[in-house]
Formats: sequence, C-alpha cells, structure tokens
Amino acid sequence: MSEKDRERFIDGLDLSGNGRSVKDGQNQEERELALLWDELGELGTQPVSDTALVSNFRDKLEAYTRGLSEGKRVGGNDTAMRKSESQLVSFFRYCAVAGTAAVLALTSFIAYQQYDRNERLEGELNRSRESLALALLEQGSAAKRLAGLTAASQVISPSDQLRDSMVRTFDSDTNLNVRLAAVSALTALPREKALALLLERMENESSPLVQYEILNKVLELVDDGSESRVMARLNELSLEPRVRSALVKRDEKI
Repeated sequence: MSEKDRERFIDGLDLSGNGRSVKDGQNQEERELALLWDELGELGTQPVSDTALVSNFRDKLEAYTRGLSEGKRVGGNDTAMRKSESQLVSFFRYCAVAGTAAVLALTSFIAYQQYDRNERLEGELNRSRESLALALLEQGSAAKRLAGLTAASQVISPSDQLRDSMVRTFDSDTNLNVRLAAVSALTALPREKALALLLERMENESSPLVQYEILNKVLELVDDGSESRVMARLNELSLEPRVRSALVKRDEKI
C-alpha cells in the first residue's frame, strides 16, 4: 500500500484492545493485517496475584498471634500448651511455604502459556507476511512488487522460496525503482548470505545507480571480521568510475 494509504490504515487501527480494527471498505490486505493486529491486542494479561490465599493466611496468622499473646498474659506455662503452640507455628510455616510455592508455580505456568501463545502468534504473523510478499512479488504492477519487497524485508528468517523470489526480482525486473528496493530487501537476509548475493550481482551490474546502491548496502553490512575480505573483493571488481571514486573516498576516510 502507498505511504498515504499506510498512514490512513494505521490511524484507523483500534488502540483500545477491543478488537475493532476490521472495518467496512478495507481491502483484503488491510483486513488480514487488521485481524492480526486485533489478535495481538489480546495478548495483555493481568499479573497473577492469589489475594484470597494471602488474605486467608494473614487471618490465620493474626488469630494465632492473638491467642499466643493471651496465653502469655494469663501465664499459661503448661507443657501441652507449648507443644500445641510449636505445632501451630510449624503448621503456619508450612502453610506459608506451600502457599508461596503454589503462587509461584501458577505464575510460572501462566507466564509459560503466554510466552508460547506469543511465539505462535508471531509465527503466524511472520508466515502471513511471507505469503503476502510472495504473492505481491508476482504481480504485474511495479507498485505491488515494491510493496512485496517491503513486506519481504520484514520477514524473520525468510524461506528459500522467498529469498529466491527476491533475487529473481532483482535479476529480471525492468523497473529501476523495484531493483533498487530489491537491493535493500536482500540486506535483510543473514549477513554472509546477503553479502555474497550483493557482491555477485555488483560484478555484473550495468546500471551505475544500482551499482552505487549495492556498494552502500555492502558497506553497511561489513563488520570487523569481514571488512578486509569484502574490501579486497570490491577492489577486484570492475566498477563504474563514479562508484570506484566513491569507494576510494570511503577508504581515504578510514
């Protein structure tokens, strides 16, 4: 979707968590994204707090404290009373430990369930983005292919099918803007894979503009471990004079 349509769509999302993002007049893409937004809005959960258990324990503890104070006041020193008090103390200590353990266990269980649900929803959202990207990249409209590349760049761990589709778009698309967008989308792949693909295509690229864009993305991807290797490869390539000049200036700044 265009920047204007995206802003309109985002402004129309329901931020209250009531699940009302789906509205009349939305196209299929907007309805799918709105449904995903509403599902993600349901993830919030209230902190677990077993107030009934805590209140019950406090009541019993206060009753025991009053009884113990009364016994001391009247001077009850009998052995049976002391034994009973000791048993009560042990009982309440057991209740406190058991109650705390129960609350912690319940909290951990709910946290695990929430994490598992978040993982599943994130996986579903990622699969939806990939399906959308694959579909858009096959469209005849350059605007839709651009949207497909934007969606592809947001996919976590893209599949081989999506990666091949992005590469094919760069290699065969006749629209310059689409090819430039494909360069940016390829940088979302794992670093070493992205570097290999971009360097391979830079060597055979005839468009100075696209070659310059590839150079910028390659330089963004290099790190301390790969910089010397990548720079050596760049210096071996046959680059358009203006691109070569930009590379030389970059080396001089270093």
